[in-house]
Amino acid sequence: MTRCRTHSTSYEQDDVVSYRLRYNVTWREDIENITPLYIFVMDVTGELSHAEEHPCMIEYDIPRLNNTGSAIYRRNSTFFFPEDGRIIHAVAHLHSGAMFAEASRASSGEVVCRGDAIYGTGSNVGNEEGYVVAISQCPEGWQVRKGEAFNLDVFYNTTGGLTTRSDVSHVGVMGYMWMAAARETPMHIGNKTGA
Repeated sequence: MTRCRTHSTSYEQDDVVSYRLRYNVTWREDIENITPLYIFVMDVTGELSHAEEHPCMIEYDIPRLNNTGSAIYRRNSTFFFPEDGRIIHAVAHLHSGAMFAEASRASSGEVVCRGDAIYGTGSNVGNEEGYVVAISQCPEGWQVRKGEAFNLDVFYNTTGGLTTRSDVSHVGVMGYMWMAAARETPMHIGNKTGA
């Protein structure tokens, strides 16, 4: 039960709203061959390597065109996978001003995932003009090897933006890609025991 604010700053008895949730729970008994998923995040605000870890900033600013001389701002980072497996799904996280994010194998330059920012064209909820309303995803997947290096490149437009600052066009943007990875060998749970 919750109390929701309606027309006044005080809560009246009529403002009480009850919520009910109904759901079904399913499970499997044959868990011996379940392959767990692990979530990995490649983020361009920090550089991770085998030797050291630098603090990530989470957000960063995009400089204006007049400060860079280029209409496109690229930021990148390299990520080393900690174990063998298969990426089964990946999606980038981008803010307004973004163009796209690309993950590629460092050894060959092969692009394994590209997430394009899709902008709204109208005024309806979910299609707001000028805002990122979707990002293309990579559900095909690809193999990874322990220690294999991948690059993440994120591209933003240096023009436009909602800030009034003269040095930046977009403030507090993000550029990361999360990936769901499955190990090559199934997780062994062991024997079930009962009390």
